[in-house]
Amino acid sequence: FDIVVIGIIFAFNIVTYYLYSKVAKKAELEVQYILLEKEREYYLEQYKQIEVSQKELREFKHDIKNYFMMINMFIQNKEYDKLNDYCENLSGKLENEYIVSKTGNVVIDSILNYKGAIAKSLKIDFLLDVFVPQDLMLDSSDMAVILGNLLDNAIEAVKGLEKKDRKIQLKMRYDLPNVSIAVTNPFAGNRKKDSNQNYVTTKEDERNHGLGMKIVKDTVERYQGILEAKDYNNVFITHVLLYDVAR
Repeated sequence: FDIVVIGIIFAFNIVTYYLYSKVAKKAELEVQYILLEKEREYYLEQYKQIEVSQKELREFKHDIKNYFMMINMFIQNKEYDKLNDYCENLSGKLENEYIVSKTGNVVIDSILNYKGAIAKSLKIDFLLDVFVPQDLMLDSSDMAVILGNLLDNAIEAVKGLEKKDRKIQLKMRYDLPNVSIAVTNPFAGNRKKDSNQNYVTTKEDERNHGLGMKIVKDTVERYQGILEAKDYNNVFITHVLLYDVAR
Protein backbone atom coordinates (compact mmCIF):
# COMPACT_ATOMS: atom_id res chain seq x y z
CA PHE A 1 0.00 0.00 0.00
CA ASP A 2 2.81 2.44 0.92
CA ILE A 3 4.52 1.74 -2.40
CA VAL A 4 1.30 2.52 -4.28
CA VAL A 5 0.85 5.79 -2.38
CA ILE A 6 4.46 6.78 -3.01
CA GLY A 7 4.04 5.93 -6.68
CA ILE A 8 0.89 8.06 -6.93
CA ILE A 9 2.56 10.99 -5.18
CA PHE A 10 5.62 10.64 -7.41
CA ALA A 11 3.47 10.55 -10.55
CA PHE A 12 1.45 13.52 -9.31
CA ASN A 13 4.65 15.52 -8.76
CA ILE A 14 5.89 14.71 -12.24
CA VAL A 15 2.58 15.78 -13.82
CA THR A 16 2.52 18.95 -11.70
CA TYR A 17 6.09 19.82 -12.66
CA TYR A 18 5.34 19.16 -16.34
CA LEU A 19 2.21 21.35 -16.28
CA TYR A 20 4.04 24.10 -14.38
CA SER A 21 6.90 24.03 -16.90
CA LYS A 22 4.46 24.25 -19.81
CA VAL A 23 2.58 27.17 -18.23
CA ALA A 24 5.80 28.98 -17.31
CA LYS A 25 7.21 28.49 -20.82
CA LYS A 26 4.00 29.73 -22.40
CA ALA A 27 3.97 32.80 -20.14
CA GLU A 28 7.61 33.52 -20.99
CA LEU A 29 6.92 33.23 -24.72
CA GLU A 30 3.92 35.53 -24.39
CA VAL A 31 6.05 38.14 -22.59
CA GLN A 32 8.76 37.83 -25.25
CA TYR A 33 6.17 38.23 -28.01
CA ILE A 34 4.65 41.32 -26.39
CA LEU A 35 8.07 42.93 -25.94
CA LEU A 36 9.09 42.16 -29.52
CA GLU A 37 5.84 43.58 -30.89
CA LYS A 38 6.25 46.73 -28.79
CA GLU A 39 9.79 47.22 -30.11
CA ARG A 40 8.59 46.64 -33.67
CA GLU A 41 5.83 49.22 -33.17
CA TYR A 42 8.39 51.65 -31.74
CA TYR A 43 10.61 51.47 -34.82
CA LEU A 44 7.64 51.70 -37.18
CA GLU A 45 6.44 54.84 -35.39
CA GLN A 46 9.97 56.24 -35.43
CA TYR A 47 10.19 55.62 -39.17
CA LYS A 48 6.89 57.44 -39.73
CA GLN A 49 8.15 60.45 -37.78
CA ILE A 50 11.42 60.74 -39.65
CA GLU A 51 9.68 60.22 -43.00
CA VAL A 52 7.54 63.29 -42.19
CA SER A 53 10.72 65.22 -41.46
CA GLN A 54 12.21 64.17 -44.80
CA LYS A 55 9.01 65.19 -46.59
CA GLU A 56 9.15 68.64 -45.03
CA LEU A 57 12.76 69.04 -46.16
CA ARG A 58 11.92 68.01 -49.74
CA GLU A 59 9.08 70.55 -49.78
CA PHE A 60 11.47 73.21 -48.50
CA LYS A 61 13.93 72.46 -51.32
CA HIS A 62 11.11 72.50 -53.85
CA ASP A 63 10.13 76.02 -52.77
CA ILE A 64 13.67 77.38 -52.74
CA LYS A 65 13.06 79.54 -55.84
CA ASN A 66 10.20 81.28 -54.10
CA TYR A 67 12.39 81.91 -51.08
CA PHE A 68 15.06 83.55 -53.22
CA MET A 69 12.41 85.66 -54.92
CA MET A 70 11.23 86.97 -51.55
CA ILE A 71 14.78 87.68 -50.43
CA ASN A 72 15.50 89.58 -53.62
CA MET A 73 12.32 91.63 -53.18
CA PHE A 74 13.29 92.66 -49.64
CA ILE A 75 16.74 93.68 -50.86
CA GLN A 76 15.40 95.75 -53.75
CA ASN A 77 12.93 97.50 -51.43
CA LYS A 78 15.69 97.96 -48.80
CA GLU A 79 13.44 96.32 -46.20
CA TYR A 80 16.34 94.90 -44.27
CA ASP A 81 14.47 94.29 -41.01
CA LYS A 82 11.91 92.19 -42.85
CA LEU A 83 14.72 90.42 -44.70
CA ASN A 84 16.41 89.56 -41.42
CA ASP A 85 13.19 88.17 -39.93
CA TYR A 86 12.49 86.20 -43.10
CA CYS A 87 15.98 84.64 -43.14
CA GLU A 88 15.77 83.72 -39.46
CA ASN A 89 12.47 81.98 -40.14
CA LEU A 90 14.00 79.99 -43.00
CA SER A 91 17.01 79.11 -40.87
CA GLY A 92 14.72 77.74 -38.17
CA LYS A 93 13.21 75.30 -40.64
CA LEU A 94 16.59 73.74 -41.29
CA GLU A 95 18.34 73.96 -37.93
CA ASN A 96 17.16 70.51 -36.85
CA GLU A 97 17.98 68.82 -40.14
CA TYR A 98 21.14 66.74 -40.31
CA ILE A 99 21.76 65.07 -43.64
CA VAL A 100 24.34 62.29 -43.87
CA SER A 101 22.63 59.95 -46.33
CA LYS A 102 21.43 60.81 -49.84
CA THR A 103 21.03 57.44 -51.52
CA GLY A 104 17.61 58.22 -52.94
CA ASN A 105 16.10 55.36 -50.93
CA VAL A 106 13.66 57.26 -48.72
CA VAL A 107 13.44 54.57 -46.04
CA ILE A 108 17.19 54.14 -45.62
CA ASP A 109 17.94 57.87 -45.89
CA SER A 110 15.31 58.67 -43.26
CA ILE A 111 16.66 56.13 -40.78
CA LEU A 112 20.32 57.03 -41.30
CA ASN A 113 19.74 60.78 -41.11
CA TYR A 114 17.71 60.35 -37.92
CA LYS A 115 20.33 58.13 -36.27
CA GLY A 116 23.08 60.38 -37.61
CA ALA A 117 21.54 63.34 -35.80
CA ILE A 118 21.48 61.34 -32.57
CA ALA A 119 25.12 60.36 -33.07
CA LYS A 120 26.08 63.98 -33.71
CA SER A 121 24.39 65.11 -30.49
CA LEU A 122 26.52 62.55 -28.61
CA LYS A 123 29.70 63.63 -30.45
CA ILE A 124 29.95 60.26 -32.22
CA ASP A 125 31.64 60.05 -35.62
CA PHE A 126 29.04 58.48 -37.92
CA LEU A 127 30.84 57.15 -41.00
CA LEU A 128 28.72 55.91 -43.89
CA ASP A 129 29.59 53.97 -47.02
CA VAL A 130 26.17 53.27 -48.48
CA PHE A 131 25.30 52.29 -52.03
CA VAL A 132 21.86 50.74 -52.48
CA PRO A 133 19.00 50.90 -55.02
CA GLN A 134 16.24 53.44 -54.57
CA ASP A 135 13.74 50.60 -54.20
CA LEU A 136 14.13 47.36 -52.27
CA MET A 137 11.73 44.45 -51.98
CA LEU A 138 11.80 44.84 -48.22
CA ASP A 139 9.02 46.07 -45.95
CA SER A 140 9.84 49.55 -44.64
CA SER A 141 9.14 48.55 -41.04
CA ASP A 142 11.53 45.60 -41.37
CA MET A 143 14.32 47.85 -42.63
CA ALA A 144 13.59 50.21 -39.73
CA VAL A 145 13.84 47.31 -37.29
CA ILE A 146 17.12 45.99 -38.74
CA LEU A 147 18.97 49.28 -39.16
CA GLY A 148 17.39 50.87 -36.09
CA ASN A 149 18.43 48.07 -33.74
CA LEU A 150 21.94 47.69 -35.14
CA LEU A 151 22.62 51.42 -34.91
CA ASP A 152 20.99 51.77 -31.49
CA ASN A 153 23.25 48.99 -30.18
CA ALA A 154 26.30 50.68 -31.69
CA ILE A 155 25.37 54.08 -30.25
CA GLU A 156 24.80 52.51 -26.83
CA ALA A 157 28.22 50.83 -27.01
CA VAL A 158 30.25 53.92 -27.93
CA LYS A 159 28.49 56.82 -26.25
CA GLY A 160 30.30 56.24 -22.96
CA LEU A 161 33.77 55.95 -24.52
CA GLU A 162 36.35 58.70 -24.73
CA LYS A 163 35.54 61.17 -27.49
CA LYS A 164 38.40 59.99 -29.71
CA ASP A 165 36.99 56.44 -29.66
CA ARG A 166 33.36 57.32 -30.40
CA LYS A 167 33.02 56.00 -33.92
CA ILE A 168 30.41 54.00 -35.82
CA GLN A 169 30.96 52.71 -39.34
CA LEU A 170 28.11 51.53 -41.52
CA LYS A 171 28.63 49.88 -44.88
CA MET A 172 25.72 48.88 -47.15
CA ARG A 173 26.18 47.33 -50.57
CA TYR A 174 24.08 45.45 -53.07
CA ASP A 175 25.06 42.70 -55.46
CA LEU A 176 21.86 41.96 -57.33
CA PRO A 177 19.65 40.64 -55.96
CA ASN A 178 21.23 40.67 -52.48
CA VAL A 179 21.99 43.43 -49.96
CA SER A 180 24.66 43.37 -47.25
CA ILE A 181 24.81 45.54 -44.12
CA ALA A 182 27.83 45.80 -41.83
CA VAL A 183 28.02 47.89 -38.65
CA THR A 184 31.37 48.28 -36.87
CA ASN A 185 31.97 49.97 -33.53
CA PRO A 186 34.43 49.86 -30.62
CA PHE A 187 33.27 48.88 -27.14
CA ALA A 188 34.60 48.76 -23.59
CA GLY A 189 34.80 45.69 -21.37
CA ASN A 190 33.88 42.16 -22.41
CA ARG A 191 30.98 40.85 -24.48
CA LYS A 192 28.96 38.03 -22.92
CA LYS A 193 27.82 34.92 -24.79
CA ASP A 194 25.30 32.24 -23.89
CA SER A 195 25.79 28.48 -24.16
CA ASN A 196 25.04 28.66 -27.90
CA GLN A 197 27.74 31.30 -28.39
CA ASN A 198 25.15 34.01 -29.07
CA TYR A 199 25.90 37.49 -27.72
CA VAL A 200 23.71 38.53 -24.79
CA THR A 201 23.00 41.87 -23.17
CA THR A 202 25.31 43.22 -20.49
CA LYS A 203 22.54 45.37 -19.01
CA GLU A 204 21.12 44.49 -15.60
CA ASP A 205 17.52 44.18 -16.83
CA GLU A 206 18.05 41.20 -19.12
CA ARG A 207 14.32 40.50 -19.32
CA ASN A 208 13.52 43.77 -21.12
CA HIS A 209 16.87 44.38 -22.79
CA GLY A 210 18.83 42.24 -25.20
CA LEU A 211 15.82 41.62 -27.44
CA GLY A 212 17.18 43.87 -30.16
CA MET A 213 19.37 41.23 -31.77
CA LYS A 214 16.62 38.64 -31.45
CA ILE A 215 14.13 40.75 -33.34
CA VAL A 216 16.80 41.52 -35.97
CA LYS A 217 17.52 37.79 -36.29
CA ASP A 218 13.82 36.94 -36.60
CA THR A 219 13.32 39.67 -39.21
CA VAL A 220 16.39 38.65 -41.22
CA GLU A 221 15.37 35.00 -41.21
CA ARG A 222 11.97 35.87 -42.67
CA TYR A 223 13.90 36.94 -45.76
CA GLN A 224 16.02 33.74 -45.62
CA GLY A 225 18.92 36.00 -44.69
CA ILE A 226 21.94 35.65 -42.41
CA LEU A 227 22.90 37.56 -39.25
CA GLU A 228 26.46 37.25 -37.95
CA ALA A 229 28.21 39.02 -35.08
CA LYS A 230 31.81 38.88 -33.93
CA ASP A 231 34.32 40.90 -31.93
CA TYR A 232 38.07 41.31 -31.79
CA ASN A 233 40.35 43.73 -29.95
CA ASN A 234 37.30 45.53 -28.48
CA VAL A 235 35.75 46.09 -31.90
CA PHE A 236 32.27 44.68 -32.55
CA ILE A 237 31.07 43.85 -36.07
CA THR A 238 27.54 42.91 -37.04
CA HIS A 239 26.90 41.68 -40.56
CA VAL A 240 23.52 41.12 -42.19
CA LEU A 241 22.98 39.53 -45.60
CA LEU A 242 19.53 39.76 -47.18
CA TYR A 243 18.77 37.61 -50.22
CA ASP A 244 16.57 38.54 -53.20
CA VAL A 245 15.59 42.02 -51.99
CA ALA A 246 17.34 44.19 -54.60
CA ARG A 247 15.87 44.64 -58.06
